[in-house]
Amino acid sequence: MTAQNPAIFFQSGSHPAEDVRRMFSALLGGDDRGGIVTEGDILVSEKSGTPDMSVDVAEGAIWIPGDEATYQGLYFCENRGVTNLAISAADPTNPRKDLVVAKVEDSAYSGATDAWSLAVVTGAAAASPSEPSAPSNSIVIALVDVAAAATSIVDANITDRRISVPNGMAPKGQIITLSTDHPATMDKGQLLYETDTGRTAIYDGSEVQEYATFRSTTGSANYGGSTSRTTVATLTIPPGTWILQASAYLDWSIASAGRTATFEIYDATADAVQQTVVETLDVTAGKKSVSITDAQTYTTTSAVRFSVTGSTTGGTTLVQSAKFVAWSVN
Repeated sequence: MTAQNPAIFFQSGSHPAEDVRRMFSALLGGDDRGGIVTEGDILVSEKSGTPDMSVDVAEGAIWIPGDEATYQGLYFCENRGVTNLAISAADPTNPRKDLVVAKVEDSAYSGATDAWSLAVVTGAAAASPSEPSAPSNSIVIALVDVAAAATSIVDANITDRRISVPNGMAPKGQIITLSTDHPATMDKGQLLYETDTGRTAIYDGSEVQEYATFRSTTGSANYGGSTSRTTVATLTIPPGTWILQASAYLDWSIASAGRTATFEIYDATADAVQQTVVETLDVTAGKKSVSITDAQTYTTTSAVRFSVTGSTTGGTTLVQSAKFVAWSVN
């Protein structure tokens, strides 16, 4: 390997486009995958107005990676206005998968064209279709599922595949990506947000770990019958999760005092309660906050739930709302 000269930027120097693109890659933390600049950039959606066999691509900016040469770098491209792209007619019998891509053609590496464009890569129809291959020097921004005999494409048929370059120019900026498309290299402590899972994760220097997940739910129910427990609301926690703390806010109105509210961490697979807090509803109407601090992992499907038991004397019980959240990591 030899030193690349002239360095960027020498006074009165002449610099190849490739060197300038490499500089941009370095300023973006060395992440050569490319991606959008801000959240709404280059978003693919159904055609505005009346959907048909086409999609709209929003305006915005995107960095497109060059992959025909080792040091090709990133191309900065802008879509100034909404671009409508046609989707090929659906197969009458089988579905297919199409890709919407942003691509670059550079005659310094192949062909005679120097331009970037938005395009649709049409897949092959099949009973179980596969995604087509993306072209060279491109980045996938959406997957379009084309149903058999479809006559229009709506948002429900479109899967967002955009990723983002690191925020700002900081190497440790948060990366917006897919769970299946983490960068090949990351800095220790760098955060990732996975658009397909909603997971926030952190790179610990050797692997990506879930950083923290904030989950919440609400529920309400009327109570009658005997003393059997009725679940107000359930919040499911994924397997392998450490539940650090769960808290809840209960707002109730009952015909007579004396019922109890149970807040518990419950292992749904084993049908066993792991942690419990019981509160007596000692007045007919009130508000109360409860919490459970936990320090164990749940390797099976677990949940945090609220339930109410008690005598039916004096009429039915109405729990107006039970709202609770859990912080967890895994």
